[in-house]
Formats: sequence, C-alpha cells, structure tokens
Amino acid sequence: MFVLQPILKMALKSVINLNKVSKKYEMGEEVHNLSEVEQANLRNEHIGFIFQIFNLLPRTSALENVEMPLIYSGVPKSQRDERAIKALEIVGLKDKLQNKPSQLSGGQQQRVAIARALINNPSLILADEPTGNLDSKSGEEILSLLNRLNNEGNTIVVVTHDSDIARRAKRIITIKDGEIVSDKK
Repeated sequence: MFVLQPILKMALKSVINLNKVSKKYEMGEEVHNLSEVEQANLRNEHIGFIFQIFNLLPRTSALENVEMPLIYSGVPKSQRDERAIKALEIVGLKDKLQNKPSQLSGGQQQRVAIARALINNPSLILADEPTGNLDSKSGEEILSLLNRLNNEGNTIVVVTHDSDIARRAKRIITIKDGEIVSDKK
C-alpha cells in the first residue's frame, strides 16, 4: 500500500498511467488515447474504487451493491451472486448480504464499498480518504483490512491528508500543486 498525500484528484493522472496491451491494460502508457468506452471498461475491469462517502445505492442490499460492477461487465446472475458473497465474506460481512446501507454502520458500509472495489479482481485499488467519514475504531478496522489486502498482493493507493494514515504505508508520495514533491519508501 502506498499513500498520496495531500493530493488533487487530477494529479493521479500524472502518477498512474495504464498501457493497452492486447485488450489488457498494464502500467506504463497514458490513457488519454483510449476512447471513452475503453476508459470506462478499463475503470470497471481493472481499477477498484473506494470512496470516502461509500457511494452505495440506498435501496439496494449489500449483495446487490457489490454485484453492480459485474452487471456492467455482463456477468450472469448466478456468477454475480457467488462472487459477491465471496467478496462480502472477505470483508467480514457474509451475514449482512440482504441488509440495505441504512441498516449498516459506517464501518460496515465502507466494507461493502471495499467488497465492491474487489469484485472484479482489479490490478489497482484507489481508496479516496477511506476512513474520512468513520469513527476511529471503524477507521482502524478499515486500515487493517486494506493492509491485509495489500499483504495478500493487492496494489492499493490511498489518498489522504492524514499523516497518521500515511505513516502506515510502505510508500508515501507527496503531491503539491499537481507535482510530486517527495517519494519515500
């Protein structure tokens, strides 16, 4: 896991570039040459997003929220259910499959968002202030989960202004005014 601190959202373009290689994308080349459809497919299939405000659909169960990227990928319902249940199990919410966001705590909602980010087995997970709307105990649980996922081989970029969170990372890239001002491992 590495952290970008503090960062403008658009500055990510200067740090993370992707290369199109036979319908697969690998780190290296800029994405501005891709069509809008190719960019959307790239985001859906290769990048998992964890937002500060969770972005869960309020009238939709945890299971259905996690399945959403698979719907856009055209995955059949039976496979969506199986994969979403597994993703929710990974984040410790197998017992909350049918709960709507309003029936979950903030930490549980963020874990649903993390399961959704993991569902397509992305090459990269971008986490924008993943603990920003959580109490300290829930925030610690989310950071521990992200560390575990990173130790299991997931590439995770956390965007934060919190130096305590940044210190937990294996690498810290500090960006100011769209420019990298330090890169510490």
